[in-house]
Amino acid sequence: RHGSDSGSSHRDSCQPTTASYNTLLTAYVYASKQNRLAGRAAEDVLKRMMQLNQERGWHTKPNTKSYGLAISVHARSDRYKSARFAEYVLNDMKARHETERERYENEVGRPYDVRHPSNNAWQIVTPDVVAYTNVISAYANADAKGYAQRAEEILFDMMDNRDRFGIRPDS
Repeated sequence: RHGSDSGSSHRDSCQPTTASYNTLLTAYVYASKQNRLAGRAAEDVLKRMMQLNQERGWHTKPNTKSYGLAISVHARSDRYKSARFAEYVLNDMKARHETERERYENEVGRPYDVRHPSNNAWQIVTPDVVAYTNVISAYANADAKGYAQRAEEILFDMMDNRDRFGIRPDS
């Protein structure tokens, strides 16, 4: 143990941030081919980030990049159910967007501008084209019965929600 003997643990003296957790999630993306549990670990990281934010007030709330990285972990995995898990994270991301949007609008008194996030008082988690295409890719790579159709359904969901999330197709 480093530092003083004041009774506080070393773990409490260094507060992680969303950026440091995103670095950890990036490591899980790279490990996902070799580590069959990387996807579950990435989901646990998202939960821990929220927990630290809510319980201790630390700046660890998952952002759009955090969710996108967790989806990527599943999308790069060769596990049979990884596509379903990637979609689960996308659905959690969509639900988080709605919760944060409602909070934003109640506290700020105006709608959240998904097309121009920099115009907002703060940014909220918002599904983007990268998150959707990673889920689509996960289904395409899984090669299981019904997965091609599910990939198409995810594409249609993205198109149906483009205004809700401010998704712009690649140019």
